[in-house]
Formats: sequence, C-alpha cells, structure tokens
Amino acid sequence: MLARPRGCGTPEERWAAEKVRGAFRDAGMETAEEFFHFRPSGDFCVRLMLALGLALVASVWAAVWLPWLAVAGLAGLALLTLNGARLSTAILMSRAHGARESEEPLPGWVRTSNLIARAPGPAGAPLLVFVAHYDTKSQNISMTLRVALFALLGFAGTATVQLAFLRLWLGWPHPAAIHACFAATLAVAIPLFALRTGNASPGALDNACGLATLVEMSRLWRDLPLSWKARAIFLSPSAEEHGLVGSRLWTARHAGELLGEPKCRILNLDGCATAGRFFVIPAVGPVADAFVASARSLFHSIRRIPLGVGLLADHVPFVEAGLACATLFAHGRGTSRIHTAGDSADLLEDAGFEAAGQVVMGAVERLIG
Repeated sequence: MLARPRGCGTPEERWAAEKVRGAFRDAGMETAEEFFHFRPSGDFCVRLMLALGLALVASVWAAVWLPWLAVAGLAGLALLTLNGARLSTAILMSRAHGARESEEPLPGWVRTSNLIARAPGPAGAPLLVFVAHYDTKSQNISMTLRVALFALLGFAGTATVQLAFLRLWLGWPHPAAIHACFAATLAVAIPLFALRTGNASPGALDNACGLATLVEMSRLWRDLPLSWKARAIFLSPSAEEHGLVGSRLWTARHAGELLGEPKCRILNLDGCATAGRFFVIPAVGPVADAFVASARSLFHSIRRIPLGVGLLADHVPFVEAGLACATLFAHGRGTSRIHTAGDSADLLEDAGFEAAGQVVMGAVERLIG
C-alpha cells in the first residue's frame, strides 16, 4: 500500500504520513508530528563538491607545467576530503528549519514532517529508538551506474594526482599518461553533473519496507516478552533523501534528551525486505554488535561496513551526536532498481521481511536483556 511515489511535500507523502501516524495511534501509542520546512539542495551540493574536486585535481594536473600548483592542489584536496561532508551538511541545514503545523513555507521551500510515537516504560529503563524514513526520490541515473561512476571518478582522479607527483619527483611517466588520466576524470564526471532528483520511484525497497517494519514493530511492541523492561520511540523522518534533513533536525532538537538516557540504542531500518545479504553501518558499536550477533545466530549472512565509506542513511546524525545507532539494510534482488521507477512492490519478498524481522527482534532481545 505504501509503495507509491512519496516525494517530500507531495500529496502522496502527506497521505503516507497520515497512514503511518494512524497506525501508531491504532497501536495505542502516544503520537506527535514535528513539522519543518526546507529548500532541496542535494543536487546543488553534489555539483558543488564535483566542481571543487575537479578544480583541485586540475590544479595538480597543471603542475606538469607549473610545479608550484601541485602542493596547493594537494592541500586543497586534503581539506576537501576532511571538510567536504561538513560543508555539504552546513549548506543543507542552512536551508532547513522547524515550523508550526499551520505555517506555510516560503516559495521554493518544501513543507513536511517527522512522525513520532512513544511507548512508555519504567523510569530509567533502556530506551530503544526505531527509525525508518518515509520519503522517496528517483534519479535519472540508476544507483548501480551512479556508484560505478563515483568509484571510477575517485580512481581516475587519484591516478591523475599520483602520476603528476611521480612526474615532478622522478621525471616519469610521460605527460601523455597524466593527460589521459585527467581526460578520463572529466569524462566520468560529466554525466554526474547531469544527476537530478525526481519523484517517479514508488520506493518499495527504499523505504516502504522499512516503514512497514517500523509500523509492525509498534503494533507488536506491547506483546513482546521484554517490552516491560524498556521504553520505545518509533520515529519516521522525512527528507532523508535530501541529505538526512529530517533526522538531522530531530536529532538536533532531541539529542540532549537522548544523551541523558542511561542506555539509549537507536535501530535504523532502510531497505531490509529483500532476500539477500544483510549489511550494518557503522561497523562498530552496541547496536551494530547486536545486529551482527542476532543475524549470525539465525544463520543469516551479514557484513559490517565502516562509517567512512560514504553510504548515507539516518544513522549519520545520531552517530555524529555521540549516540549508539546503526542501520540495517539488505542487498538482494532489485537493489539496483532503488531510486528508479522500478522500485515497486513486486520486489518485496516474504523471506526478506521474515529475515529482517528475525534479526531486528533478536537485536532487541540482546539490547534489552
């Protein structure tokens, strides 16, 4: 039912929000909705980072004729690598703010909300926060091709820089090899500048399945044998597909509350209902350990992914705030169709839902028990 385009600010997204909040209420939860406005800037940030990166690689390439440019270019690349994510986040969050429910957004801005349900429990008991975003997006370049292009860009750009410095130090290789690597860098970057976000994806894997799992967890929560020993928050942020804006705003508002908890654990579910191998990111931490232990006890294949790999999901703002959080996702049939019109309900598999449910429930038992 949820597998339909749910782009931020669209009537379909509003419809989905009402359905999810209604399901939370039917589960007997105390519900809330925190509205916010933002100006979509993800495509701009991608193009800005590409342009800066290419300019700096070009300065190192130009060191074939002007050697002093090599040091400046390398220093710039180091700064961009260390601070590029912070710069993108600063741009995105400078164009986002909380809003009242009745407040209309400025022209060019989008109005959406984060959905929250709370299950009470004993004071001082562990607090589990279950997260699954409900917005969708499509892009004009498939995920598989996009990942491949970014990987090739990094390879060609790195090769250009390395060969340029070898030329400066050793007089080798011939400049033609450096020029070829730089030409390949440009050729790979050009289609990435054409990357655009749309609203054509039904978002079944990304992330109607995670959202459905979140709703089912809220429905089952009171009947779980260990639930009386814990409290729970069920959070469904929006604007995940636009740079994690919703989860960043919610974390900024509630981080103090969560950090004050003696034991707060946050489980993010994203694309986990396809039969295949599970992945957890970041690779370390109590939530990641619980996911891994649960999966392996059930003979499910699971792999840890380091935080710095660059896979963005709603665990990022929580981890940056010093909170214990990890994302569980799966790679299997149809994963390559994420962010396309082909991410439809026919990709969802009972075996995938069952496996994800087993892993999540096992992790919950470990985190509470």
